[in-house]
Amino acid sequence: MEDVISRLKNNADNIMDDAVNFLGQMVEIPTENPPGSNYEEFAKLFSEKLNSEGYSSRIIEVPENRLPELCQFGTGPRPSVIGLKGNGKLKITLNGHYDVVPAGTGWKTDPFKPLISNSYLYGRGSSDMKGGLAMQIYAIKLLENTVGQIFDKISIMQTAVPDEETVGNKNAGMYYLMESKIISRENTDFVIFTEPLGVDNICYGHRGAIFITVKVFGRKSHGSMAYLGKDAISGAVDLITLLNKYSRDLEMSRISKYNIIPEGSKNLVWQLAI
Repeated sequence: MEDVISRLKNNADNIMDDAVNFLGQMVEIPTENPPGSNYEEFAKLFSEKLNSEGYSSRIIEVPENRLPELCQFGTGPRPSVIGLKGNGKLKITLNGHYDVVPAGTGWKTDPFKPLISNSYLYGRGSSDMKGGLAMQIYAIKLLENTVGQIFDKISIMQTAVPDEETVGNKNAGMYYLMESKIISRENTDFVIFTEPLGVDNICYGHRGAIFITVKVFGRKSHGSMAYLGKDAISGAVDLITLLNKYSRDLEMSRISKYNIIPEGSKNLVWQLAI
């Protein structure tokens, strides 16, 4: 085992420059969401990279008539990229999203010009999560270089999807791939999301989140007869109070039976966003 670990470290050093260079290429494409900029350019880059690494890749386009349903907060095409490699019985899907939160203001350098300083690469998406996309390709490359005939034992599906930053479960990315059976129980034993959580932090079991939009309506009235109106703000305060009480009761009663890591994530956590 020590020999394998030693070879892994040596081989990691040998491919690191390549990995950093590819990450830089991805960062340079400003895939801001919303609205969903330069998605097709990114999909082309990622697909070509997979092909160069021996994967059979293709770009999956969401039909235009589905976009109003699956892409509520943006415009333009929503391509996903998948790549297949290996003939093994163990089927593993690696997944990451390529859209990034808009860069905004206040950057000391151009957010889409990757900058390397003190062994870190800076730029919008370098961590969340183009760094994960780079590593999911190069982690498999590292295993292949170290272990040898790894693809006789495993089959890998690489996936890069859009629209994680703005929408929930029903989206043009991972949801559409699953709805289309491109990812299914039949062709996938495990899914690894390469969302960066810290170099020593591997989480198991994702509980997800529920987003609820509530509209509170009031009724206008003249100041001299305010009792004829309905105060929407007071109503919203009452609603928040009820939801907070409900959430506290729910947190105490909903603890997962599964072996979730970290331990604290076994509890249902309710966060109210106004």
